[in-house]
Order: sequence, then structure tokens, then C-alpha cells
Amino acid sequence: MSRRMGALLGVLSAVACTAPSDSLGPGADIADAGQRDGAADVPVGVDAIGDGGDGVLSPDVAPDDEASLDVYTRLRPTCVPCHGAGWPRPMFSSFDAFMTLLVTATTPADDFAYVEPGEPEASRLIDLLDKSEGSYFMPAGTAFIDLEAAGLTEITIAEIEEWIAGLDAIVPPPVDDATPPTDGVLVRRLTARQLVVAAHAVLGLEESDFWGYTTSYGSYVVVKNDQIIKFPVRSPDATPDVQVNSYQFKPSAERRWASLGGPDIGNGRKGNTEISPAFLQHWLQTSQAWCRMAVKKSGNDAVLGSLSLADTTSSSEAAIADQIGALHLRILGEPATEAQREVLMDEVFKVYEAFSNTESAWTAVCSTLLRDVQFITY
Repeated sequence: MSRRMGALLGVLSAVACTAPSDSLGPGADIADAGQRDGAADVPVGVDAIGDGGDGVLSPDVAPDDEASLDVYTRLRPTCVPCHGAGWPRPMFSSFDAFMTLLVTATTPADDFAYVEPGEPEASRLIDLLDKSEGSYFMPAGTAFIDLEAAGLTEITIAEIEEWIAGLDAIVPPPVDDATPPTDGVLVRRLTARQLVVAAHAVLGLEESDFWGYTTSYGSYVVVKNDQIIKFPVRSPDATPDVQVNSYQFKPSAERRWASLGGPDIGNGRKGNTEISPAFLQHWLQTSQAWCRMAVKKSGNDAVLGSLSLADTTSSSEAAIADQIGALHLRILGEPATEAQREVLMDEVFKVYEAFSNTESAWTAVCSTLLRDVQFITY
């Protein structure tokens, strides 16, 4: 495993063990708690996975990306309150996320690129920033064009247009054809499909927990009304298609698929199993949401076993410790050592139980295990 992979996973584990379950992190004053899973969110002060807190990744930036880094750094203060770490579209959680989710991404709803290299007039980003009327502009509330006129932005629309005009066509990174080593164990990250299937299996979740079906639209999948707190993940190539009554539902599910490295055959995008900041940020939120679903699902004993949410450490500490060990075995496939059980009990379960309740405590333990390197790799 590379040193960078180990460092990223170490940061992820630290986040999982330090964030109170009801902390909403940066931007909490404008957050809607219903849009977050409510357990083990990114703590205040942690603004991006894999960076030094200022949103810029620690490795040196390639010379070709210097202009993009300048735009990201100056645009970020305006956009990060709603698009930073912990939000459904964290394009400004790090420079890597900016390049992955905004510069090289398309909106799944209409295949309209946020940034069309060399063509600012065809770029969705400019359309969102350069207007203050209509159904959709950014930032919501006070448009960028109005903020710029008041001198409240660090970059102008003209400068962003100049940057886009100077961008070369996005070229996929070269494929590494090096022969894999044969004298050791090769560690790979699970694909997006493998992650979804494996997580659903160990948590006792099914597709019907996320989606409903109807014959009104020709048997299309229909999003459930409360899906926003469940963080569904869906390939844009999946059938049947999704009928929704809100713009963000289907794109959100497909964006999570993309951030987890899922392929998009329709748009010619290969799958990606890199452990990137975008992957870590989305898996952080998704694992929390799915664990809470498993804890709350009626008749589901995948997380709680024979216990209930009424069982606390003051009345059933030994039984809870045993169930933590059983959950470790279920998710990671090996028995927990006494030291591992103590860490999960003392530094995760008891912390969240004291801060919130047993529901958040079990959610935190479960999501900590789902983010363990032994679960996301093979």
C-alpha cells in the first residue's frame, strides 16, 4: 500500500473517531440537518479530507494546473460554505475535488459540462454565476454577479471566463501498463459496485430501502420521499431509469457513484479505484447514512444483534462490548482483539452515547468499521 493511501486512510479514521454525531461542521448556520445523515459528521475545523485545512492538497501542483489552482483558491471563499467538506456537492472541499467534480464533470441531468475547456460561453459554471434572475443561479440567495459588483468576491467572472478559454481539452490520465508485482500481496480498492453490494449485504439493506417502484411511469424506479438522508448510490447506466419530482435526487445518487469511482458507459468514463479525497469524502457521508438506516430499520439485527437502542453502557456494557466484537467480525471478516474492542467501546461508542444517544453510538461504530482499510480493499 502506498504511503499516500495510508495517510488518507489515517485521516479518515481520525475524522470518524473525533466528530460528535450532531455536529454539522463548517456552514452549520445555513445547514439543513435533514440533508446530512446526522452521525459522525466532519468536525468543525476539518474542511477537506487530504489537505492541510486550507483546501489545497499537500503534494506539489503540476505546472499545467497552476491557473486552475489560482481560480480554485480565489473562488473557494464564495463557494465553500455550501460546497465544502460534508455537503452533497463538495466541489470545493479540496483542489482534487474541484478538478474531479467540477472542472472535468458533467451534470448527469442534461449532460451539460460545468466547464467546457476553451468555451466559457458553453460552460454551465458561467451560466450559474453570470445571472441574478431565473430559476437557478449561484450562490443561492445572493448571486455571484451581484457579490462581484459589490466588491465581495476575490475573483471576477471575466477572470473565470479567461481561465476557461485558456484550458486545453481534458485528457484522461495515461493507463499504467506496468506489470503488477508477483512477489507479494497486491492490495486493491473495491470498485463502486463491490462497495455498494458488500455494504448493503453486511448492513441488511436492500434496494427497496432506497427506491420504490410504480407502474404509473412504465415501471420506472421512483425515488422515495425521504431518500435525501439515505444517500442512495446509483449508476447512470442502471435500468429502469429514475422518475423524480426534484432536480437534485437522481444527479445526487449518480454523483456519489462517480465519486466512488463507478464507470459511466454512456459518457465513456472508465471505473476508478483510486483512494482520492473525493472518494473518501463521499464514502464518509455514505457509510454514516447507511449505518444509521441499518440501525433504524425495523426487524434488522445486522448491527444491533439481539440488543435494542434501550440497552446502554450503564445497564448492558458487557453485552454491548460483545456485540461490537460480533459487528467487527461481520464487517471485517476477522475477530476483534481485546484492544480493538476497547478502542471501539471507549473512543467511539461511549463518546457518541454521552454526546447524543445509543443510535448515534451504534452508527458511529458501524461507519468506523465500514471505512476501515480491510473493508474497502481486498
